[in-house]
Amino acid sequence: MHPVVTTIEALCKAMVEADPTGLERYASDSLSYGHTSGIVESKDEFLRAIVGEEKRDDFKWITVSDHSIIEDSDVVIARHRFQAEVFVNGSPMHPDIRVVQVWKKAADGTWKLIVRQAFKTPS
Repeated sequence: MHPVVTTIEALCKAMVEADPTGLERYASDSLSYGHTSGIVESKDEFLRAIVGEEKRDDFKWITVSDHSIIEDSDVVIARHRFQAEVFVNGSPMHPDIRVVQVWKKAADGTWKLIVRQAFKTPS
């Protein structure tokens, strides 16, 4: 298993646990986090949505599967299926979407998420 797949799973765990330390560990300061709705969040907006006083997203579980990894030096393009149970502003949702992410290896050897874009699964 590619180390980025393990990192993706750890990021998802941090999202479910609303763990600010874990989210900070994997999110780049220049993060661009895109949703299927077209909304794009910065790192600060992403963190606030999950752990801040303005918390919007309460994940109960997340499953990622069907991984595809393309590595080019210190950059990885990762694609996967994302399924979850999440309460958004108190309303339950069960997304079943596809995601493309771009990860960059930091100087300390950790992988940092710099881009995430979700899109609806084609019918």
